[in-house]
Amino acid sequence: MPDLVEESRKVITASSDHVDELDDLNEISIRTGAIGGFVLKSNQYGKVINQKVNVLKNTANNLSRSTTPEDDRKQISDAFSTIADLFNAEGKMLSYATWTAASAGVGADRTWKHLLKQKRNTKR
Repeated sequence: MPDLVEESRKVITASSDHVDELDDLNEISIRTGAIGGFVLKSNQYGKVINQKVNVLKNTANNLSRSTTPEDDRKQISDAFSTIADLFNAEGKMLSYATWTAASAGVGADRTWKHLLKQKRNTKR
């Protein structure tokens, strides 16, 4: 009978270890998904920035070729609008880059402890 009690304890302890491992895996999966999503959004706004830079260069070329003050004002107005869009896209890209870095750091202490535990177990 005592053997059955010991076996039951082993099974219960092992199942709680599996639950902890599943929780760790779920957390890692969520963190990896968040990092991937934030990197994609950062890249998306990086492309927007490149497009706005090209528009701004085109506007500068048009401004250098304009002949009337009305055209000058219109080109300058377009340039300022493009610069505003550029700053907006840069701000969004920076926020997603910050969120990416923050997502990478979440749970790092527990991950480190888990890696140390695995290292100790492999040495045995």
